[in-house]
Amino acid sequence: NIENYRDFTDNPYEFELPDRVVHVTDAPFNAKGDHFTDDTDAIQAAIDYISSQGGGRVVIPGDLTTPEGRRYVVTCIKLKSNVELHIEKGATLWQSQNEDDYKYEVAYGHDVSIPGVNWTHAGLCHNYPLILVSGCENVKITGGGTLRGMDPGSECEDGTNPNTLWIGCPNKIHVILLGMYDSKNVEISDLELIRSNVYHISTYACENVYFGNVTMHEVTCASGDGIGIGIGSKNIVVDRCFLRSNDDGVVLCSSYNEPRGLVWWFPKPDADNCISNIRLSHSCIFGGHGLTFIPWGTDNPDLSKQEISDVVAYDNILGGGYSVGTWCDNPYYGEQPFTNTEEDDYSPVKNVRIYDNLYLAKADLLTIKATNIITDCGLNSASDFQHGDFERKNGQSNWIAGLSNWSYEKNSSPNSVGVTKNNGGYCGYISDLDKGNARLYQGLYLTRGKHTINVDLKTSGVTARFFVQNVRTNEIVKSVEFSNTEFKTYEIVFETQRSDTYYIGIDAGSAKSGSAYIDNAKVTTETLPVPKYFRTNMDDDNVEFLDKGIWSIIDVDNNKVLAAPMGNGLSNVNFKNKYKDFDFITNICIRSSTATIDGNIGFLVRYIDDNNFYFLEYNNVENFLRVRKFANGVPTLIEIIHNYTLNMNEWYTMGVRAKGRTFEWYINKELVISFTDNDSNYIQEGEFRVNAYNMSAMIDDVEIAEVNTIDFSKDNPPIPKTGDTQSLLHLLTVLLLTGTLIPKKRRNK
Repeated sequence: NIENYRDFTDNPYEFELPDRVVHVTDAPFNAKGDHFTDDTDAIQAAIDYISSQGGGRVVIPGDLTTPEGRRYVVTCIKLKSNVELHIEKGATLWQSQNEDDYKYEVAYGHDVSIPGVNWTHAGLCHNYPLILVSGCENVKITGGGTLRGMDPGSECEDGTNPNTLWIGCPNKIHVILLGMYDSKNVEISDLELIRSNVYHISTYACENVYFGNVTMHEVTCASGDGIGIGIGSKNIVVDRCFLRSNDDGVVLCSSYNEPRGLVWWFPKPDADNCISNIRLSHSCIFGGHGLTFIPWGTDNPDLSKQEISDVVAYDNILGGGYSVGTWCDNPYYGEQPFTNTEEDDYSPVKNVRIYDNLYLAKADLLTIKATNIITDCGLNSASDFQHGDFERKNGQSNWIAGLSNWSYEKNSSPNSVGVTKNNGGYCGYISDLDKGNARLYQGLYLTRGKHTINVDLKTSGVTARFFVQNVRTNEIVKSVEFSNTEFKTYEIVFETQRSDTYYIGIDAGSAKSGSAYIDNAKVTTETLPVPKYFRTNMDDDNVEFLDKGIWSIIDVDNNKVLAAPMGNGLSNVNFKNKYKDFDFITNICIRSSTATIDGNIGFLVRYIDDNNFYFLEYNNVENFLRVRKFANGVPTLIEIIHNYTLNMNEWYTMGVRAKGRTFEWYINKELVISFTDNDSNYIQEGEFRVNAYNMSAMIDDVEIAEVNTIDFSKDNPPIPKTGDTQSLLHLLTVLLLTGTLIPKKRRNK
């Protein structure tokens, strides 16, 4: 953990508690902390007493003189409002292994049986949490101590090893170590959670919650999710936390009438179930999915009350099966029995910023079409309006969409943006424009091409504006004023040379009063062809000509480069066209490697499929250059050069020339390998790819050109960056609006 993290961060929901203090080991409470005695009642009595006195701190004394510290056996501790539970370093609240200690009938094993319900984890549906915060305000858990789950014999050697994961599971009473429900103003800081046998922390229907310096590790069973945020929880900060587990890391779950909430937490079908205003920062999250979106709210009659929105994640290490992932098919609605294959059974996701993280795996939201999402991990917004007609698309006839997927900025009037009736359906509006500007729009990702935007618009007689705004540059690309008082279809047509995110919608324009209305918003796109030959510096429009896969644009030394993810397995960058004869050049750098036997960076030349191509590779484990031909899946060695070393974190210029049967490979202006394939079945044409295996490589200043047009004996100069004349004020505006990175001047390598 980080002892001085408070020097760098604050709890934005900070609150004060009375300075009254009791120790659970003092009379009349007399907790033992002797590793054997059930101390649940003693600790609960101390909490009840301090609560009856108006609040304060309850201290769990620790012992730093022995490796095991002081261990307090407990079953379920219930916190109360205005109480801080201060678990000192060297103190552990350890889940009792004695069934007789529990004040309820426990369930053993991972799941309980609820007919027709999936994932009925006992700790979620039947057993009470080790610590329960329910119906509370102004609660803290602090001190640097430990919560420890039931782990008889510690059979599970490694919580991420599938061969040992389930050992001992039937003999454990699975409980969530920290469960919070219907509470407000909660701080969880300087806390370690170990040997969990199900979710570590679950947060349901809570507001103003701060997690700081929380460490979770040594999970002893499956489903070891880290921090779950669900049932309308809002204003949650996860800061400088550490999780290593076998399941989802930080989980955003917008479920509706959850059938699993039966004992210590309950669904709130009549409430606002949106998950909103979530910040994940400066943390290391390793699980099945690092950051996980679970939009299971499609059974809510009002879909706008089930959104996951206003999420920002930055300066984290995100790993696991996916750095950012999802479970996007609602198991409690739609096709039954549940198959996890429906493509439109998810509730809305909008207003998401994910940037400046270290991604150890790919990011994928599968079928989710989120709006106004900007990331540097390859996730983009939808390319067409979602609920552009403000109508429900996957519900019953009387169900509504509201402002689902629509972003908005209100003026001082709380009713200045909303939805109203229109010809038996609904439309969106901005109003009370005498109170200031209001905006209603969707953030859409438009690929390189020609775009036609059609919307139905009207006003109350004032002149409002229909606009298209580039989010990255803040530029209003096109706009149209409108003042008609009956709905009329308007059209904006524009062409983009670069794929980008755009805000498309309405604002007050020149109107100083009245209202404006929007309905039936649609986008059609004619994609422009990708040129066969081009050059890019990764910070210009031409970067869109690359199929980047799971590689992403990152900043290195004030310069944008294209990089494979840290912890990369196998990935490549595809140049989209098919090539026969060509020249290629790039600057390339190996920044990390996980390889122990085989790790390589290289080029797939004339790639037809996974069984037919030429492979030019550098192996960083055995330090050799090698060229092989794959024909019908059978590799043939063409040439190998041993004892050839490329240093980590050092840039090299590499070039490839393919001309007929002859191929040349250049490194730093030197021809290192030249060969001719005299086979009558030589590969004549195919794709060109940059390939990385068990290493994270970076490339920049890439050019693919007609054969014999690149002089490989000369340096590969950086391509001049465009757009350096933007003003500081403009750049600050972009940063505040989007949360994306400010473009920086390039530096020559």
